[in-house]
Amino acid sequence: MKKILIIAFNTFNETIRQPVFMITLAAGAFMIGSSPSYAMFTLMEDMKLVKDMGLATMLITGLLQAIFSAVRVVSHEIENKTILTVLTKPVSKTEVIFGKFGGIALALVLSMYMLNIFLVMAVRVGVPEAAYSPIHRPLVYGQFAALAIALLMAAFSNYFYDRPFGSSVFINSIATFSMVFLVFGFFDSEMKIQGFLADVDMQVLGAGYLVCISVLCAGAIAVAFATRLGPVFTTGFCLSIFIIGLLSDHLFGRFAGENIFARAAYSAVPNMQVFWVADAVSEGIKVPLEYLITVTLYGIILCLGGLFLGVLLFEQKEN
Repeated sequence: MKKILIIAFNTFNETIRQPVFMITLAAGAFMIGSSPSYAMFTLMEDMKLVKDMGLATMLITGLLQAIFSAVRVVSHEIENKTILTVLTKPVSKTEVIFGKFGGIALALVLSMYMLNIFLVMAVRVGVPEAAYSPIHRPLVYGQFAALAIALLMAAFSNYFYDRPFGSSVFINSIATFSMVFLVFGFFDSEMKIQGFLADVDMQVLGAGYLVCISVLCAGAIAVAFATRLGPVFTTGFCLSIFIIGLLSDHLFGRFAGENIFARAAYSAVPNMQVFWVADAVSEGIKVPLEYLITVTLYGIILCLGGLFLGVLLFEQKEN
């Protein structure tokens, strides 16, 4: 376990230092944070649009981060033979796979956590249908203050301690935006004290949590393919499996009762549709806790299956 944790820690640092990881996260955060402004004038569908677009942005951002991170820390290291520096030590290939995934998973969880906070705060800010429409302006100012503090802290640590600027902004933003989220949880839009998180849409948090689980499954599958395939094929296979998994109910599920091949395909392809509850959240339908637990267990099984597949493929690969 100690070896796995060391590999995971190094992989995490390497992952969050990748420019593509930070660029996709920044783009996703900007899209979600600014969504109330371009969801205006949608004929009473503005908040539904904010939620749908926010969850979709989280999913796309996480999927890209999972694939690119796996390609960078697994596929590229195998191609460049740099992974041999780890395998020459008393470390098994199983420990390498689980350690690599652990580091990627931690980076993905923190990234999805950040985007989920942005989405919840975007919903709380509200959509201005006109110039006089009320929005949660103190929360908007708090978000800008959190970003400014994170940037200043990162610049300070980069200048005086030579720490990477991008990864420092990422770590600092988690702390500053979490603080804003928690502090404003005690106040309403008029800055009157209320019950903690009384204005927070918990269903959005639940939907974002399921998106995070689906992204972790994509990361496990990407790690498995990255052990034997190059960047292009890894990206292509992962995207194909994820998209087919999102459409599995439509492609195979409706024919599973009468067609043996459809039933086999429906059982073999990971059903990623179970992680997508944006429609229910947009319609105000409560997602039961039992469903969250069941889907979480399903996600754990998919992750373990992907990792054991990665171990099998990696064990059969010659150094």
